[in-house]
Amino acid sequence: MLFDNYGDLLNLNDISMILDIRPATAAKLCRSGRLKAFKTGREWRITRLALESYIFSESHYSPHT
Repeated sequence: MLFDNYGDLLNLNDISMILDIRPATAAKLCRSGRLKAFKTGREWRITRLALESYIFSESHYSPHT
């Protein structure tokens, strides 16, 4: 799977590497709510499930077809 090298909780650096975007762009996705995340202190945390949901919602791929 795409996320096998990562744990269940991801940070902005992980997200930026996986999605090939800048960390600032990843933070913007979190702040806007498009990518479900929560803050621990000053750090954003994103679950693998939230990232998968974001990817499926932004793509034209449907896992049910």
